[in-house]
Amino acid sequence: MVKISLNDNVSKLKEKSKAKNTQDKYNGDWLKFIDYCKNKYNCSPLDVDDLESAYALTANYMDWLHEDPEAKILKGTSNIPGREKLNNNPYSSSAYKSSTIQRILASITYKYRVNGFQFDRKNPNISETISAIVRDEKNNKSDQAKELLKADIEKIINKIPDDNDDFRNIRDKALILIGFYSFCRRSELLGMKYEHLNFEDDGVQVLIPFSKTDQKGEGRMIYLPKNNSPYCPVSALKNWLEVALIDSGPLFYKINKANNIEKYILNNKKSKSKFN
Repeated sequence: MVKISLNDNVSKLKEKSKAKNTQDKYNGDWLKFIDYCKNKYNCSPLDVDDLESAYALTANYMDWLHEDPEAKILKGTSNIPGREKLNNNPYSSSAYKSSTIQRILASITYKYRVNGFQFDRKNPNISETISAIVRDEKNNKSDQAKELLKADIEKIINKIPDDNDDFRNIRDKALILIGFYSFCRRSELLGMKYEHLNFEDDGVQVLIPFSKTDQKGEGRMIYLPKNNSPYCPVSALKNWLEVALIDSGPLFYKINKANNIEKYILNNKKSKSKFN
């Protein structure tokens, strides 16, 4: 039996099969990984005796990027000769995102394979570490999200100036109050049309014909009650409809810097109108 390995030229050609930007990212990620290995283990990534050691080394690096404050120093830096001072921001306040760590893993996987290792990033040591990082990031995001209470909405409305000459103020008050009292998603709010409204003495019925959780398009009806407070969604909506001269089509429109309400007619051409 004769064992033949790839020569250096073929290995270099394999690297050239990737786009230049991809090569630069892979090289930059690999050089940072080399520095980590030298600092933490006094070795090169290619000095490991077997694949299990390579997997362990890589998993430790993924965990270090995710958890260790020192890893933040790497963000915005480059180890590529000639690019050390480009976009150099070594004091980042945030850790590496899980998506960035997965991209770095792709770089390491590629470099190991080019150098003769049958590296499999689906190895349990690798895949379970990545899964834990992704889950931890999601948990942190969910912990940061807090629901808005009525008192919060009132504070937001109070911050909007009582300037009826600025159409944004009138639109935003209606948009915020309707969104809060209707529990609608953003897509549902932007999909509301004048034809979906049914005004009554004590409030307004709004038809939501389609939503993310209503894939069959059966629709549902919501009710916005009228009240006598400055935070009445019905009054805010009526004020916006009157000012914007809306009697058909979508309820909410973009307002440009010139305080013009930009409406879109059926043939998709933009019609700009300024109401004084």
